Amino acid sequence: MPEEVERELHELREKNKELKAKGSQPVDTSTIRFKLHFDSLVNGFKDILSVLEEIDAEARGKYKNAVVGLIGKMSERL
Repeated sequence: MPEEVERELHELREKNKELKAKGSQPVDTSTIRFKLHFDSLVNGFKDILSVLEEIDAEARGKYKNAVVGLIGKMSERL
């Protein structure tokens, strides 16, 4: 997990502890974790697309097929 994501997660957990101590409703950490992982996935996909553009055309097709296969597997699991 990227350092900035870990830092944000730590800050949110601390805020959640403070709210619990004050008797407030705690923040749903599963929703927060989902957002962090989703953002990380989106950023990683953008990076993959950028790197694909740098790869020569012959090899690019192979890697694009690998990405398409991964996306297919991800869709099946949802």
